[in-house]
Amino acid sequence: AYRKIMRRVLVIGGRGALGKSVLKKLVARKYNPVSVDIDQDKGPVSGVESYLNFQPKGSVKDNFDMMKYGIGDKKYDAIICVAGGWGGGDLTDPNLFDVVDEQYKISTTPSLIGAKLATSNLASEGLFLCTGSAGILEKGSSAGMLGYGLSKAAVHHLIEACANPEAIGLPKSSTALAILPETLDTDQNRIGNPDADTSTWTPLDEVADQIMTWIEKVDERPRSGSLVKIETRNNKTKFERL
Repeated sequence: AYRKIMRRVLVIGGRGALGKSVLKKLVARKYNPVSVDIDQDKGPVSGVESYLNFQPKGSVKDNFDMMKYGIGDKKYDAIICVAGGWGGGDLTDPNLFDVVDEQYKISTTPSLIGAKLATSNLASEGLFLCTGSAGILEKGSSAGMLGYGLSKAAVHHLIEACANPEAIGLPKSSTALAILPETLDTDQNRIGNPDADTSTWTPLDEVADQIMTWIEKVDERPRSGSLVKIETRNNKTKFERL
């Protein structure tokens, strides 16, 4: 069943490939999304009128206060965090600590800010969604991308801690989920991996469509606290709750 919606969604990471795809879907369905990211003027999405600029050098509290001031007391159907980026390196990497700091800033911190905002600005039966990673699930799989793995593991933990939304401070009947893609089919990934088998890459539109379904149809969501692995094989995509 469709839930009563206000057509307001906050998208953290709106300048990224998946963020833009989600924003375009929202605009097409007559929503009024707010996009949060850095350098918003470099990648606006047609139809999106509200932008908030994330300050990468600002503190977590400063960025939270900026976003809270920007959205005020408005209630949102969903708060979607698709911010992030990849960073490599193992324990021998001389830049290990810088990479870890950077990965937390671009992945974990925005997710935590989104969760905190959800305590006051997410509507009843609203959706809080973050982006984890299927690539760190197997033991040893993140040895060569330790900072990335640590930051994404923290996102997974944040969502699993929301299994009982009210107990952690989220609104009644809300849902917290994490999507765990393997490889998304983005221009950047195609440039960086020109010889890859893209039949195992997940199209952005399919992820954005699933997010839209979860925003609008409460009974089609996995239970709160779920990690949802996204797997594409032979150009067919499935969403599996772990």
